[in-house]
Amino acid sequence: MSALYDSVRRRWRRLKAAEPWNGSAAARASYAVLRACARLVKRCGAGTDLEARALYLYYHPELGLAPMDAWQDRVHRRVPAAELAALKARLADARAQTCRALGVTEGPLDDVRPLDGAPDGDVAVHLHVFYPELLPAFAAAFARLPFPFDLYVSVPDGVAAGEASVRAALAGVPCLRQLVVRRCPNRGRDIAPLACLFGRALARYRYIGHFHTKRSPHDARGRGWLDFILGRLAGSADGCRRIFALLSGDCGLVSAADFVEMPEDPSGWGRNLAPARDLVRRAGLTVDLAARFPVIVFPQGSMFWARTDFLRRFLDLPLSFDDFPAEPVGVDGTLAHAGERLFYVWGLGTGLRVRRIP
Repeated sequence: MSALYDSVRRRWRRLKAAEPWNGSAAARASYAVLRACARLVKRCGAGTDLEARALYLYYHPELGLAPMDAWQDRVHRRVPAAELAALKARLADARAQTCRALGVTEGPLDDVRPLDGAPDGDVAVHLHVFYPELLPAFAAAFARLPFPFDLYVSVPDGVAAGEASVRAALAGVPCLRQLVVRRCPNRGRDIAPLACLFGRALARYRYIGHFHTKRSPHDARGRGWLDFILGRLAGSADGCRRIFALLSGDCGLVSAADFVEMPEDPSGWGRNLAPARDLVRRAGLTVDLAARFPVIVFPQGSMFWARTDFLRRFLDLPLSFDDFPAEPVGVDGTLAHAGERLFYVWGLGTGLRVRRIP
């Protein structure tokens, strides 16, 4: 916990020193909440309820500006167990409502018969490389794909990975048919390159895989997250054949289930509801996101296999890299974070469902 304590201290010191400080209400509130977080971290031990409260404060200093509802209030005081149980039951009901509306089911692939032969259409994979040292893990995962595919690789400016080194890392993938490597601005994480750099090219395929060299340096609980996702989406040739059997039927997108409960607004929207509304408006989709999806369910980690028809609204969005803020950005509240939460939503009205693999 000392590392988290030091990180919290550094964060609120930077906030206090930032310009314009000017004693604004927002700055004072955020500073006060982070200072309270530091005190909690210093008092608590790993795995305790206090640790969870401290982490929640750490990622949400803006709570100092917001009215405290019953869930958020738990970071400041211990609420009765019955009250928390009732709240969790309401959240579970709201999550079930969202899953029904989006056609989301969750379960292992044991009941799915593997696809015989190749899929009934071309397959493309997008890989966004921010951490080139993780390329061997993706080379091993893609080597398990049992049918031909084209691979589109985006590398943001400032990342020390040239086209030659990327090609060398992926050279041993047996079913790789075509490899395209392109540089892009360091904006929008993995979401902007998918839409703005390769969106038109990927739209010509029947099936799309989306992956990126994921790390979670802001939260130790993210360790093993990438291995979990790759194990579900490209863990074996048999598993890949089962996934594509689903996609050849009435399934539009397959993703891994949630890896860990990350500290966030229990609705799942966090600070992303406003930019999400902007995205669906641009896509011409009329839907009240908060009312229809009170607890949003999405592919956390933003990796998946999908039918192109399911993602057509996203791929056709009139977006450019300039729509996304320049790095560094926070862990929440950007257009890219909003886009991650909408991957299941894009399939509304297609008649296609979603499968999550635990």
